[in-house]
Amino acid sequence: MVPIRVIEYLRRLRDTGELAPGDRLPSEREIAEHLAVGRNAVREAFKAMELAGMIEVRAGSGSYLTDAPDVAVDWLLAVDTRQRLDSIRQLLEVRRTVEVRVAELAALNATADHLEALKAAAAEMAQAVLEPQAGLRIDTGFHLALARASGNGLYVDIVRRCLVVLQSVRRSILYQVNPSALRRTHQEHERIAAAVEARDPDGARAAMAAHLDQVERGMTDLFKWGAVNRAESAGS
Repeated sequence: MVPIRVIEYLRRLRDTGELAPGDRLPSEREIAEHLAVGRNAVREAFKAMELAGMIEVRAGSGSYLTDAPDVAVDWLLAVDTRQRLDSIRQLLEVRRTVEVRVAELAALNATADHLEALKAAAAEMAQAVLEPQAGLRIDTGFHLALARASGNGLYVDIVRRCLVVLQSVRRSILYQVNPSALRRTHQEHERIAAAVEARDPDGARAAMAAHLDQVERGMTDLFKWGAVNRAESAGS
């Protein structure tokens, strides 16, 4: 998978000392030319690394290496081996265990600031219905806001890592295979946020479980149709 080659290349630069935390990364064009790959592949790799916390993107300045631990890189490099249906289902099982509990804790522990951020993140999904390319970022923002509202910072890291590994199939579901999924996701996020705001842990658990049921069905259909391979080929 071409984006994985980009990530491996940047890790080699870091491991050999050619790049250190705080250093500016080579431009997309420079990396694409060096590796003889398309700039879309480099852009895809940068998006994954930013989500994992490996790089920081500064508007108008470029992308900079962070001091993220090796485990963040390892999770990204595991993407290509985990995009088989059985492995994805195993990861979804882990995600379900974590995020259902996260929703319950958010209903119990969310502060006023957490609630405001969560409602804003849920409402933003309405924008993705009109701007599908933003769907993945907005969906990720909601789930991370919910994890922060749980009051346990470790859940933020766990949720982020699950989303990193699942991101290419999530992207395909959100705006390549079934555009109506955006509207449904918006509604499901609103239900979760409403239960959290109502301080209803049982309702939050149920709303999150129902949301992840839909996610799993979408991913199963995605693999059935072979859409992941088509999406990856188009982006390479």
